[in-house]
Amino acid sequence: MVEREICVPKEIIDWDGELPQPQSDRRKLDEAVREAVERLNRAKSPLVLVGIESYRFKAAKEIVAPVERTGVPCCASVLAKGAFPMNHPQYMGVYLGAISPPRLRKRVENADLIIALGMLLTDIESGGRTPAEALRERSIWAADNRVNVSFHTYTNITLKEFIGGLLRANLKSHREKVVYSDNLGKPTANLDRRLRVADILREINLLLAHRKKMLVVTESGDSLFGGLDIKVGNDGLYLAQGFMLPRVLPFPARWAHRSAQGCARSF
Repeated sequence: MVEREICVPKEIIDWDGELPQPQSDRRKLDEAVREAVERLNRAKSPLVLVGIESYRFKAAKEIVAPVERTGVPCCASVLAKGAFPMNHPQYMGVYLGAISPPRLRKRVENADLIIALGMLLTDIESGGRTPAEALRERSIWAADNRVNVSFHTYTNITLKEFIGGLLRANLKSHREKVVYSDNLGKPTANLDRRLRVADILREINLLLAHRKKMLVVTESGDSLFGGLDIKVGNDGLYLAQGFMLPRVLPFPARWAHRSAQGCARSF
């Protein structure tokens, strides 16, 4: 089967890579937005959590507007670090349950309402909790083309259109001093001790603070978790490999040539 030729249809060769975007059910969208806004305007200490679907469905930039409109703190999940600008005054850092900075973890877990935008109901996205324990009773989850307002579920609602609905609503404004948090701690004046990973990460952050449009790429494993404390500002970009993948062999040139002709070899 390795040598078997597979004819590639022209529509696949000509495809630009864009996936079709589903449309929201307008009636469900209006009702979900109405209930979400009622909950949000009653809340005294709400907080926004940004998840991986904000990247996947190209809604990351749209999330900034409702965060600024409401004035509430914003955290990113471990899979969505970089989806919200890290130098934004309302950005608190990365939330990952027990290994989050204490100040950040306390603020998230004491919120009377969590607005989770693009966060999947998984243990990774919800900070090590199981989905059933993911603060559902005091949260709004917009993910997987649906919106959950506590235990009320509205299907056929896209993330982008839900965010747009929130922006069109009359949202209550909150005033809160937001403090960015990480696990690095303050630098020490003791130069006799051994060099630590936190020392290196602090120096990297100092470098990034004085550079514009820097790109930071981290590997999986230790680099991934160390990267949680990296702060990329000034319109920079952060990318991380979330999971270890098996080694992939180089794509042979003769297969690439055949692919250009409309046929490819199967793997």
